[in-house]
Amino acid sequence: MIEVEITEDILDRARDVADSWDYNGSGNDLTSGGNLIGAIGALIVADSYGVDLVDHTEYNMIVRGIKIYVKTKQRRAGPPKGYYEASVNRSAMHVLKPDYFVFVSLRELDTAYIMGGIDADEFISRSRFLAEGVVDPTNGYKNRKDCFNIAYEELYDLEVLV
Repeated sequence: MIEVEITEDILDRARDVADSWDYNGSGNDLTSGGNLIGAIGALIVADSYGVDLVDHTEYNMIVRGIKIYVKTKQRRAGPPKGYYEASVNRSAMHVLKPDYFVFVSLRELDTAYIMGGIDADEFISRSRFLAEGVVDPTNGYKNRKDCFNIAYEELYDLEVLV
């Protein structure tokens, strides 16, 4: 896990990126729209590894020919525990076409945690499916959408980005 402070500069740039995106990737709006949360996570990863974002709905960046999509989840607390889960909505799986997922957890809008990543095909084979309306037995959360989940502790370090 890599901890990163979310600065005003990151928030300003994330607002610009979010405004340019014509989709809502996460639907998470604890304090802001899902595009802003996603843009913060994508910028945190891009800045941390010295790469540029690309304007593409199927992935956020390309590193050494690998298409990467950053999925970001906002939480009220942090740092996240290893058993907390990364999620990808089932409906998003028809749009996203990355080679690799990177997962970021935000504590409010002040701290980001880069939790790790996983090859997209491996994510699909190893994640567990939870249907809309089902209560997740690991955390008591009632799913608002069909999703695929994997625990943060099952992700890999991000050698793909260095």
